[in-house]
Amino acid sequence: MNIGILISLLFLGFSSSRIIGEKENQVLQSYCGRTPFLQRRIINGKPLEAFENPWAVAAQFQYYVQKDGKPKRLVMVFPGTVISPYHILTYNLVRSYDGVFGFQHKENMTSNGTCLGEHYFLPEEYTDRFDIIMDRSKFDMTRKFQDLVRRVIVINGCPDVNSAKVLILELKKPLELNPSIWPVCISNDPQLFDRSSDFSVSGIDAKGVLNSGLFKPVNCSVEGPFSCAEAVDNKQRMCAYDSGGSAISNVSGQNTVLGVYVTGNMNCNANPQNLTDFKFINIANHRESICKLTGICVPDPERIDPTSSALPPTPYEPVGYDGEVLTAEHFDPMRLNGSDPAESIRAERIDPMKLNGSAHHGEGVKKTVNIYINWNKKT
Repeated sequence: MNIGILISLLFLGFSSSRIIGEKENQVLQSYCGRTPFLQRRIINGKPLEAFENPWAVAAQFQYYVQKDGKPKRLVMVFPGTVISPYHILTYNLVRSYDGVFGFQHKENMTSNGTCLGEHYFLPEEYTDRFDIIMDRSKFDMTRKFQDLVRRVIVINGCPDVNSAKVLILELKKPLELNPSIWPVCISNDPQLFDRSSDFSVSGIDAKGVLNSGLFKPVNCSVEGPFSCAEAVDNKQRMCAYDSGGSAISNVSGQNTVLGVYVTGNMNCNANPQNLTDFKFINIANHRESICKLTGICVPDPERIDPTSSALPPTPYEPVGYDGEVLTAEHFDPMRLNGSDPAESIRAERIDPMKLNGSAHHGEGVKKTVNIYINWNKKT
């Protein structure tokens, strides 16, 4: 079966509903993210070509400012990510200041939109402010917008709509999937972000062209609902208008969005050594909301029950020097890659100890450390 027939069959599986059904979601989960995983750089990088990161699109937003007493049209461009034929995940531009809603201090809205539960819905008269560019062409300020967007939803945008949110563009018609336009999978486990050795992040260069770079997780230096990252190559960095770019990693053979970049650096000429954290919203923390709003549903992460009979009824007590019982830290069981689901491992860590020495330099007193690894397998 050639790729064109395959895409057509998958596409026909989607109904006319904007929220996809259970069967359609099962089909989506079977093929999302299954394309070659290629990486490019953001600043000082080569633009993405066709078939590279086909879930990455350029989102555009038009707004108006007063100049010489007349409204002047301006356009912003920022990264977006295809998560289904009907849905684009991107950065939230909507803000509320003292009860007044607007777009990033650029333009106030004449109506405030609607809160349905904890999610914010943009007024219908503003949905045509957004557009999606499917090709990798250079940014064109004069380009005429298409009427593509049906609804604009800020996930968990109520009661406070701010920059630490992500936005869903729901399309009126489904995208025509092909090797250069393809949905990525949604992460089901918040821990995947920090466990990844690295991931690709899409951005927008100074000419408004999509590109991407390689980043890795780091501990956040500030409090907040964020997961943080830094560039693998310190010549790369994210800056203004890269917000909305997704951190993509290959998880079990499927490219998966782990987070959406929301803030970190607004100066594209900043010294890489002086940059603050690149902050992402961890998408897995919002998987239930995404499921309700779009029908894109992923299973909860698999966890081994610490009370399972596969584990010993009582933990071992590590014994240190001269028979002293040391305090141990007990961690949740971990599954080893490729191991049988019935197998689990319990790790215990003793307090740090000096080996072949003591508190005084040169005394040469040896100490013994006993390490226990308990391997348990159901029979």
